[in-house]
Parts: sequence; structure tokens; C-alpha cells
Amino acid sequence: MLRDSIRTSRTIDALSVDAERLFYRLILVADDYGRFKADPRIILALAFPLKVAVLQINEVAEWYHELEANRLVRSYEVRGESFGVFYTWHMYQ
Repeated sequence: MLRDSIRTSRTIDALSVDAERLFYRLILVADDYGRFKADPRIILALAFPLKVAVLQINEVAEWYHELEANRLVRSYEVRGESFGVFYTWHMYQ
């Protein structure tokens, strides 16, 4: 659930418009524990299914790295597969 305080979040405000849009779409992709596959190709397919012919994988990767740099998500690997998780998911779900 998104709270209206997100509109005045300095962390969210520090993001580019595209990284912020990715942030909201990743919320829809994440499982019950705030986890998701972090391969940019998969993120593009799941978060932007109607834009796969328009957006570039490197753009999605750049936006994702912006989310990491602002400590909104973190990445980890399991058996060579890349995953991401929201830092504060447990506080809002």
C-alpha cells in the first residue's frame, strides 16, 4: 500500500521521473515479501509489458541502479540468479 506521505518523500523526490515510475511498477511486481527478479530484461518484461518494443534494457538497468543508489532496493544473488528486495517493504505491508 502506498501512503500519501510518498508525495513528500525526499528519497523519492531525489529520483529521476523514470526511476520513480520504475519504483511504483516494481511494487506491483514484488512478491509478498517485497522480492522480485532483478534481471533488467525481466524487469522490463514484467514492469513495462506494453513498452518492451519502446524501452531499452540499458534504460531499465540505469533506473534500477538509481533505486539502488538511493537505498530503495538492494540486489542479491541466489544460485547465479539476480533478485531485488525493497529495503522498507516490511514497514508498509
